[in-house]
Amino acid sequence: MRYSVDHRHFTTESEARAEVAAAGFHAMLIDVPAERNAPHFHEFHTRFFVLEGGLTLTDVATGHRHEVRPGDRVVASAGWVHQEAHDGFKALFGFSMDPATFTMPINKPA
Repeated sequence: MRYSVDHRHFTTESEARAEVAAAGFHAMLIDVPAERNAPHFHEFHTRFFVLEGGLTLTDVATGHRHEVRPGDRVVASAGWVHQEAHDGFKALFGFSMDPATFTMPINKPA
């Protein structure tokens, strides 16, 4: 699986936190600033749960665009090439690696 977008997947932050913990991932609550980025990938698996705001997420390989809103979950495999556009959003992220071990930049150029 490269990625999935699950609309209306959760209703509370505590539900999202429980799912991150059950997956054995590292949870981090992030207010993501507005961004329109170039195609990139990450070295880690992630799942994130949008709490406020939203984003347009594009699968670069297919050109398919997803509108991701509060209550939606995104699950993405390491190496998946994608692009994001948004005016800022708040999400609970679950990372397969400890964020302290990430290499920079986090967004690896495609």
